[in-house]
Amino acid sequence: MFIYLLCLLSVVSALVKPVVKCDKNVDILQDRVRLTSLSHNDIETMCHVNGTVNVPSSTFFQVERTYTLNKYGAEMSESIMGIGVYSIGKKKLSSKQKQLFDIIIHNDRITLDIEDVNTDKLFCMSSFAAELPRQTWILVRLTPLPEQQKTMISINAAPLGSQTFRSCIVYEYKGIIKEHSFTLHGITKTGMDQDVLKITHETPFKTLDYVQHEMRKIKYKLKNAQEEQKNTLSRQWLINVGIMLLFISVILYGIWKIKKLQKTHFL
Repeated sequence: MFIYLLCLLSVVSALVKPVVKCDKNVDILQDRVRLTSLSHNDIETMCHVNGTVNVPSSTFFQVERTYTLNKYGAEMSESIMGIGVYSIGKKKLSSKQKQLFDIIIHNDRITLDIEDVNTDKLFCMSSFAAELPRQTWILVRLTPLPEQQKTMISINAAPLGSQTFRSCIVYEYKGIIKEHSFTLHGITKTGMDQDVLKITHETPFKTLDYVQHEMRKIKYKLKNAQEEQKNTLSRQWLINVGIMLLFISVILYGIWKIKKLQKTHFL
């Protein structure tokens, strides 16, 4: 049964890989897109999500942001992950797409960035990063309001295992958004692992995701325990070597002292 579960998890992981086009500094792994890490530090990365989305729409992003051993730097800094929403013009192949808004995921909050709009009050507070893998679902929902010529932007968040999304940000955008696309971007100065695991328009299957998440947590704990044990053994080895050298020094000093006494007695 356990082997069957592992096989099922591996199949699901292979199927959920987001279809994206990324720059060279992004790692495309088997089950995730890694925007930033220790190997891509202090570099802003970017991915374009293939395809367009018609409004009304609900798009779910599963993200994971994990601190590394380099989290306590000499300078205060913050890692950032972003989900950009771009309009689609009549020429869909045109590279000149207009950014409508940007969803910024900080360590302690989510904010909404819209050009020429004061969005200081558009945020929600929570923890969106951890020392162990911590996954969060971000729901981006766009709803047209044709009579008012506006589009309702709704950002919701749910920690893994939660059965409901918590309302995070609600904003009425001036203008009707009919079709849009997504980008992903990130930057870190501490080497934080910032991953996107899934992009879907279906309500997430939280049960299986929760099992995968718990298995990753166990894996991280075992890895940390092995590192700690390794460090402990290294320290113990150094202590043992020190004791041995001290013991040898005492013996050599004793031998030298005895020979000196014998030489003195002989004279």
